This record gives sequence, C-alpha cells and structure tokens, in this order.
Amino acid sequence: HTEVGGSKAEIMQDKTESKVSVFEERILHAVKIICLLSLIDVLIILLVQGIVRRQFFISETDIDILTCLSIIVAAVPVALPLVLQVTMALGAGKMAREFNAVVTSLPALQDISSMTILCSDKTGTLTTARITIIADSLWLNESFSGDDLAFYGALASNSDKKEDAIDRSVISFFDKHSPPAVVEAAKQFTKTRSVGFNPIYKRVLFEYSHPVYGKVTVAKGLPIKVIDTADGGEDDAADQWKVENYQSIIPTVVKVDRDFSKAGYKTLGVS
Repeated sequence: HTEVGGSKAEIMQDKTESKVSVFEERILHAVKIICLLSLIDVLIILLVQGIVRRQFFISETDIDILTCLSIIVAAVPVALPLVLQVTMALGAGKMAREFNAVVTSLPALQDISSMTILCSDKTGTLTTARITIIADSLWLNESFSGDDLAFYGALASNSDKKEDAIDRSVISFFDKHSPPAVVEAAKQFTKTRSVGFNPIYKRVLFEYSHPVYGKVTVAKGLPIKVIDTADGGEDDAADQWKVENYQSIIPTVVKVDRDFSKAGYKTLGVS
C-alpha cells in the first residue's frame, strides 16, 4: 500500500489493458463500411433476383443464397488482424536493426507513424537531458540584472537534486557566472519551506529566511505561471500571486516566450 507499489500496480494494469490505436480504429471503421455495403448488396440481390425476377418461385433459391453467402464471406477480412500484426512486427524489427529503436508497444508505433508533426518537451526521454542556459538570451525585467536572475534562479533550485536537468543547469549557470562573493552571499539564506513541481501547478516555490532581508520567496517554472498563478486557469495551490505591473509586462513576456519556443528553446521563468 505504498506510493511506489501503487505506481507499479497502475503500470502493470496499463500494460494488461488492450489498446486500440488510431490506425486500427480507422481500419475497423473501413471494415464496418465494407460489411455494411456487402449487406446492402446482398439485400439488393435478394430483392432483384428473388422477387423481381421471381427466382424464388422457380427453384433457383439455392443459387441466390450461395451467391449472397459468398459476398458476405468475402467481405469479412478474417486474416486482416494477423496481417496487421505481422506487418507491424516486421517494421519494429527493422527499426531495431537499422535505427536502434526498441518498440515496446505496437499500438504506439501505429499512432506515431500516423503523425505529421510531433511536438515534445520531454527532457531526458527524447533528448540527452543536457540543458545549457544561454547568457546572451536572457530576458530581464527592469531593475533586474543577469546576476540577479542567476542568483534568484539558484535559490529557486535544489542543489541536492543532481538528477534534475533543469535544476542542474541553473545551479551550474550560477556557479559559473557569479563571483565568489555572490556565491557566499547565497549561503546566508536558510530554506524554510519548499513546494515541488507538478504538472498542475507548473512551478516550484522556495521560502528562505535572511538575517537582513527577512522572509524571501522565490519561484521558478512556466513563465506565465510564475508571473500570474491564475493564468491559464486557477489551481488549488496554497500560494497564489500576481507580480507588480502585470498588465505592462505580460505582452512582452508572451512574445519573448513564443519567439524562444519557435527557435526550439525551452523557456524558464523566475520571480
């Protein structure tokens, strides 16, 4: 009854459930149409041959019935599922030999083969999980410098979470571009509370206490969510906020975020 056990149980349940891909749904839809057309054809044959031409009354019923049965049997693709599975298996084997891609789910292979554009932001699954912050591409609000962004970004990251590609890149950027005095100044902040990232909140939050500045709260995550937590829909997080001068800076932030995304960059906001 642990969280890990529950997660494994969900994974095993997901593996045991039969999935129908979009490709299979379209094939089954086409098969249904063919079967329907064959039934209509059979009905027309029975009406024309049996009633209009009166073959039901001249002992030729067997020929009409055999003809209708032949059409129905020919319209049902009995071997189609086997042909599909064999074809997919051969394709998966070719991908493994030539592209070193191991296919664990044939329905997933069918779905991805029907795509024209694949948009993914899954760092570490489709990529090498190596993120580098470009110092020349930082966007800063007025009264903040690049050193300030690196400083607060480091405060909003967990230095002990080395396996996290984003936190690792932010900490590395801070250590590389900040002078030793600033690095030592960051050690004067004592963490009192933190809220981890999840797909609903789309941000992390850290609270610190400082002997001079007192309570300091920093957040890192999706740019529009660290500017206004209600943007895109309110969530049930305990910490909600909206930055000062929101109306004046949000158009610029949205434009910069869109331009970075079009160029293929991952964007990250700090507030």
